[in-house]
Amino acid sequence: MDQRKSSEELGKMRARRLLANVSQAALSDKAGISRRALVQLESGQGSTVHTLISTLKALGLEQQLTFLVPVPTVSPMAMLKAKRLRRRAS
Repeated sequence: MDQRKSSEELGKMRARRLLANVSQAALSDKAGISRRALVQLESGQGSTVHTLISTLKALGLEQQLTFLVPVPTVSPMAMLKAKRLRRRAS
């Protein structure tokens, strides 16, 4: 899934809350965040990672977090091995 598509999916927080038939007050309580933070998240005005994760967990949508993680193009282990092999000229 491309970055644009994942952003669109995460941006549907309000629709998912309504589909679950949960009020903003109830969801913010369950997520442990302020109602204002939830309103900002739903309206796309910006949010913290904590607010996003807490809200997704409260809605049972933890799997949506995988959209935030980029697919690695280089293996971290390969990078470590390559650094060990490289030496500066003296």
